[in-house]
Amino acid sequence: MKYLVVILAIFLSTTILLSNSVSKSITNMENIHENSIAGEYTLGSSSPSGRAHLLIFTDRTFAIAYFGGIQTGKWEHEGNNMYKFTPHSKETDFELFGRNNKQLCGSVKIAFIGFEDGNTFVQLRNSADEEYNMQQVFNDNANCFAHPYVHTFNKSAKSISFLSFGYLRKSNPIVTFNNSNGYNDFIAKYKQSDEPLKSFSATFENQTLNFEDGDSASQLPLDGDSKDIKAIKQFMDSQTNQKAIYCNPFYNMLGGLSDSLQIKDMKKTFTFNAEKNAYIDSAHYVEGQEIVESDQSYHNLSIIYSFEILKDYTIHSIKYNVDKKNLFHAQCKELPIRKTKDSYF
Repeated sequence: MKYLVVILAIFLSTTILLSNSVSKSITNMENIHENSIAGEYTLGSSSPSGRAHLLIFTDRTFAIAYFGGIQTGKWEHEGNNMYKFTPHSKETDFELFGRNNKQLCGSVKIAFIGFEDGNTFVQLRNSADEEYNMQQVFNDNANCFAHPYVHTFNKSAKSISFLSFGYLRKSNPIVTFNNSNGYNDFIAKYKQSDEPLKSFSATFENQTLNFEDGDSASQLPLDGDSKDIKAIKQFMDSQTNQKAIYCNPFYNMLGGLSDSLQIKDMKKTFTFNAEKNAYIDSAHYVEGQEIVESDQSYHNLSIIYSFEILKDYTIHSIKYNVDKKNLFHAQCKELPIRKTKDSYF
């Protein structure tokens, strides 16, 4: 009887090991099959302005790079030779980054980046019971801009709300960022989303993608070492994993808006100064240079601030008032009044 139990235990152990081995082999074969789709595909017409490139990566992400823009998303294997591509869609056109600035006593400073590209509004809030009185950022028909646009509010803010009248959005909800860390120095970024693509599917056979609309594209190797591919991957990473913006006191963005090698090198060679809440290049920094502006201030990168992203926000449609007393006036010449269906009058 003991021998029977031992033989049965050995049999079960062997069966489990074989089962796990087969399961892993099947998974590996599926991954190999799925990853075989990775590559570069040329889409659209042969003209430089009309041609687009579909880049499929092994981490189940993809990007469509075209003249003047890029769409990113995720892909999944639906079985057999069918693949589904789902474009990334932003929840909001606003982003907010903040830091603590000891120089601001009871005030809040905001640098508005890209707000001139839309009909945009802002409100600092300290109570959930406050009415929404959204203040216009730029005047109507603003033109002739001179950046950066920075405004200091003589109040604190437990939350900051934004609103835009976007042409591509069916509604105009208010986006409210919760300032749980008590920041008082901010960079607010606005970028109107491109009209989002719809999900699409394709079959992959003989190194060719065959799309639902009848078009097809041949697979080319993906050069992961090329500068263009690396830049696209950095952009894709910044969409999902961005934690901070780094810039000097006069809003010269280090590495653009992504965590580039330039930022990593800065962290290795600069020393963090807790009193200034900044990274300092002691070999070139001059005390007080962040306060006094000169012709070289924008290009001086010997002191760098880190603005952390605020990810706690709500999007809601609610009744609001509009304060037409704009924060900034930018106008070189009068333009004819333009009325649109998005007008709030």
